[in-house]
Amino acid sequence: MKNILIIQGGRKVKGNTVQLIGNFVKSAKEAGHYTAGRQNLQ
Repeated sequence: MKNILIIQGGRKVKGNTVQLIGNFVKSAKEAGHYTAGRQNLQ
């Protein structure tokens, strides 16, 4: 198991970055990894 930190800085609430990160987090959790993150940093 790995700890994964995700920092999202995309400006669009439903943009490509959000979708990409959402799929990445889902896959990481399914693989048993711990994810933590912060959204909408500007």
